[in-house]
Formats: sequence, structure tokens, C-alpha cells
Amino acid sequence: MGDQNVYPGPIDNSGLLKDGDAQSLKEHLIDELDYILLPTEGWNKLVSWYTLMEGQEPIARKVVEQGMFVKHCKVEVYLTELKLCENGNMNNVVTRRFSKADTIDTIEKEIRKIFSIPDEKETRLWNKYMSNTFEPLNK
Repeated sequence: MGDQNVYPGPIDNSGLLKDGDAQSLKEHLIDELDYILLPTEGWNKLVSWYTLMEGQEPIARKVVEQGMFVKHCKVEVYLTELKLCENGNMNNVVTRRFSKADTIDTIEKEIRKIFSIPDEKETRLWNKYMSNTFEPLNK
């Protein structure tokens, strides 16, 4: 173990983040060069020893299954960006990032929160994949 009297300071992830966005990673980061993936227990131990830079939050990612025919599990470093809006006001677009492991229900709850839609109000989610073409997303 290194010198117990040397304190490197709090963990600072700002070099990994896009300016002004606490959860968006810079593009083209390289695993084990720009960052190292840690299990939650390891991360918590490091934070207990060194703390985390003020105003920062942990960059947590999920393990997702990839591959069409041969499946393998991989940490999803970059999340999928979705543009969200209400049918009545399609000009008010809010961008959020979701994991491929997130469910339609998770996305719906986030939309309800963003646009203050009560739980008792019926909602439908649609995927706009061309300028005027929509397909329903089912749970």
C-alpha cells in the first residue's frame, strides 16, 4: 500500500463530463485509459476514503445484454438519448438519457414527472422515426 500520509484529494469526474451536464459523458472516452469501471462496492469504498468533488454525483451505469445471435453482457457506458414531448405541444422538446435496460414504464414515469401529467390521466407513448411517421410503444 502507498504512503498513508498522502491524500490525493476528492474524486473528480469533471474531466469525463460534457461542460454543464452532470451526467453526460464526453464522446470517445476509452475504457481503462480515460476511466476505469468499478463495481458499486469498490466505488463506495473509494468515496468513503477520498470523498467526491463537491457538486458531483456518481456516474452509475447498468450492465446490458448485447448481441443478436451471440449474447454477452457489457457495461452500457453511453446512454441512449431520447427527445420527449407532449402531443399537444410538440415544440416543447425535453432531452433525457435512458439505459437500454430501462423499461417503457420507467420512461413513462419520467415523462409524467417532466410534463406534470397526473397518474390517473391516460398516456400513450409513440416513437417518431420519420418526420410524420409514428409507431406506438407498448409495455
